[in-house]
Amino acid sequence: MAHARRILALAAVSLLLIGVAETPVGAQTDPSTTFTQPPLPDGAGSILGPKPGQGVAPIQSGDRGGVAQLTLFGFIIAAVAGGALLVRRDMSRAKARQATRIDGS
Repeated sequence: MAHARRILALAAVSLLLIGVAETPVGAQTDPSTTFTQPPLPDGAGSILGPKPGQGVAPIQSGDRGGVAQLTLFGFIIAAVAGGALLVRRDMSRAKARQATRIDGS
């Protein structure tokens, strides 16, 4: 019973704190102040970055879209493909061993 009271008290305090945190502050409800955002340059504010054809071309190998980044991408693709091929090969070998055990028994 004491455990249930403790949980109820914790829930009541949590709800009270959530209610207090969600009450608007006087400065936030003042309608006389408005906020206007200045215009952003092209491509800015996008989640994925600038649109294709915008921005700067890579200058150094480590820049976004540079040789180092593309090489790393190639290595990652090769590693994932190699791992998938090894798993597939091991599965084929395991199936063959299982088939010979069943047939040979």
